[in-house]
Amino acid sequence: LADAQADAPDVRTLLLDFVGDGLLEKASGRGIGDVLEGECDLDAVVSRMGNLSVIGRGGQSELPAFLWRSEQLKAIMARIRRDYTRIVVHTAPILTAHDTIHMMHHADGLLLVTRAYVTRREVVQRAMDTLGEAKHKLVGVVLTERKQIIPQAIYRRL
Repeated sequence: LADAQADAPDVRTLLLDFVGDGLLEKASGRGIGDVLEGECDLDAVVSRMGNLSVIGRGGQSELPAFLWRSEQLKAIMARIRRDYTRIVVHTAPILTAHDTIHMMHHADGLLLVTRAYVTRREVVQRAMDTLGEAKHKLVGVVLTERKQIIPQAIYRRL
């Protein structure tokens, strides 16, 4: 999604990646968590690939809860919003990571991604309920790895 947004002219796109360390080929091991803890500056953790800027999570498995309510995070998010037109935040599954719940408070909208034939309906419903309880704006659901079966009669005409 972030890569597609970055292709648009005059759009500065940032991928804030809480799952990985940003761009693997340029990974520094540092990320947004290191900035929040005062170990480095925001500019030091931004990787670029063409028009796409990427900030990884950093070395922490999860950020301490107090950092999510900190003035540092508010200032960082304000700067990111000022510097970028589009911000895509990639987080772990909503039911497994506290970072995801905390990051939702800084998002304008949420896109729920589920894996076809793997993610159970009950799990998706619990995730939807969690979003509803938190009163966050769900803008859509993406179903990945869905198999599209083309009937033989149509396939012969392609």
